[in-house]
Amino acid sequence: MKIQKVPAYFRVFDYLLFPLMWILCGFKLELPQETHRWHMRNYPSIKVPKNKIVKITGDDPSRHSVKGFPFYHIPLLGGWKKYIILEAKNYRKFWNVGWIVEFKDRDEVIYQIQGARIYSPFIKLLKGISDSDKTFFAVGDDGNFADIKQIDEGVLGDGKYRSVRFF
Repeated sequence: MKIQKVPAYFRVFDYLLFPLMWILCGFKLELPQETHRWHMRNYPSIKVPKNKIVKITGDDPSRHSVKGFPFYHIPLLGGWKKYIILEAKNYRKFWNVGWIVEFKDRDEVIYQIQGARIYSPFIKLLKGISDSDKTFFAVGDDGNFADIKQIDEGVLGDGKYRSVRFF
């Protein structure tokens, strides 16, 4: 599975948005969130080997869901604050993180892969609320699923992973 990268003009736009994203994250001394609609690659389904996933259920106390305006991505306005740290292994140059979101109260599943390339083994991702189960996975630059594991979790602003990219 080859992942289409984010076009250069959108990456420039990402850099221009950096100050605004930092403000929306609550002025925390850590990297702001980089997930934007133009990064997402949607799929009708994705089959990931069971030994290549991390599965969680969100436990963030926020009231915001993924439906409607994305307030859940704005901690300053009561969005999600709890995160996990994932580590990918056995990829060559870069990898992409993907997720499968299975909602508990409706028959809907979202399959997405982040188009922004990750050159470090670590990534920070929001856990979300308890309305869904999330399955995270890594796709290496060779198109194969890479190994992935959860190494920690925390709350935005705790200062534990300031320099880890946040998607």
